[in-house]
Amino acid sequence: MFFQQGGPRRPGEGSSATRRGEGQPPDTLDLLLEDDEMAAQLESVEEGAGEAYSRMIRAARTALEVGNGAFIDRNFATLAEFVNPLRFLPLLPRLVDGGILNPLSLLRPLDGWLRGYFRDPRIRALFTFQTLYVGLSPYTAPSAFSLLAATELTDGVYYPAGGFGEVALALEARAKQVGVEVELAAEVEAVTTSSRGWVSGVRTKGGRGHDASVVVVNADLPWAQRNIAGLGEKGKTEVRGGGPDDSRGYSAGIVEFCWGVRGDDLQALQQHNVFLSSKSSKSFEESWTRPGSKGGDLPEDANFYIHEPSKTDPTAVSGPGPLHSVMVLFPVANKAELQAGVEYADLVEWSRDLILRRLKEVGVDLEGKIEVEAVTDPDAWESEYNLQNGAAFGLDHGLDQLGWFRPRNKDESRCGVYYVGASTHPGNGVPLVFKSARLVCERILEDLGPSANEM
Repeated sequence: MFFQQGGPRRPGEGSSATRRGEGQPPDTLDLLLEDDEMAAQLESVEEGAGEAYSRMIRAARTALEVGNGAFIDRNFATLAEFVNPLRFLPLLPRLVDGGILNPLSLLRPLDGWLRGYFRDPRIRALFTFQTLYVGLSPYTAPSAFSLLAATELTDGVYYPAGGFGEVALALEARAKQVGVEVELAAEVEAVTTSSRGWVSGVRTKGGRGHDASVVVVNADLPWAQRNIAGLGEKGKTEVRGGGPDDSRGYSAGIVEFCWGVRGDDLQALQQHNVFLSSKSSKSFEESWTRPGSKGGDLPEDANFYIHEPSKTDPTAVSGPGPLHSVMVLFPVANKAELQAGVEYADLVEWSRDLILRRLKEVGVDLEGKIEVEAVTDPDAWESEYNLQNGAAFGLDHGLDQLGWFRPRNKDESRCGVYYVGASTHPGNGVPLVFKSARLVCERILEDLGPSANEM
């Protein structure tokens, strides 16, 4: 299945999805912006799917709106507050009005929930590939994650001109405008505490101390707790260091290819493209097993995502054309899942060959046209970006790592230490990470109380 999504701001303008059939060329479905156009397309695939889409997207949008206010976009002080049944009662009329008659159905696996709307697995794939983003699959993700498809299809997809690096630069510039001092290339070795157990600052490599009454840790939370002294278990002063961590659930490892391509042969691609396997329902389910995982062989097909920002952003390339900037995210086993004897270098070569073969099937032949290549594998994600297990999206979003059960943004062992980012509440992905930043600020200001006005 080959899904495409074009345009920098709104979803569906030139989007499609491809799933390969036995001995057949890839099937393609478009993620269309207009509801009536989407319904007509789905109706051409399966009788009744057009009307079912209207009901499904209404329920998914309801899950998004209710879930955002009740679970995502807020802090929780206690477990009792999180599970308080009185908090859920006012939500029931909204859920029922949105077509969710049984709220417990939101805990069902997403693919199973969608079977109540669509028989054709290609259509279900169209609304479940987003689980790639949260480290799950359509068969393990709760159906509450239908909200991912809802936000893409109703809120839109935004792309920052110049790439996401421009977002970081803009944040840095704004921080400096309000008096923040930014120090780069200063590796933090330890978070220090006073004799009373309150945070007193950080120590950087070389022994230099920085006094602070509040420390916000932006490194991946599980990596930081294993590698920065003064974090993790109460009283721990040493670090556990390297080695995979299998004590928590992690998202996929990622092999990322960044290609500079010269040629005119990319017309079949839109800005956003998702390739899904495969030949049968059984092998489609098996394709969600991360390549290189323990106990599994490398599959014939796999799922991956391709972004071509140069479709809409001329700054993504430089020099005489025709030039294209292409980025591929290819999920593989993270370091805790990696099968003994499997090397990431081998997975890089295997995944490159598979990607080029799948591209050729849809009319994009890149043989001899990739002039520049940069590759990031899970080893590099961990060593260069401090992502535990090389899991590019941090901790996964299984039910045991959602809401209150996800590592909290306030360190329970040390006063004054807080966390932000994908592996704390509310979770991964750009929108949630930005929400994480706001939520941790709210938590800090609440803890500081009246003294916050003096800062």
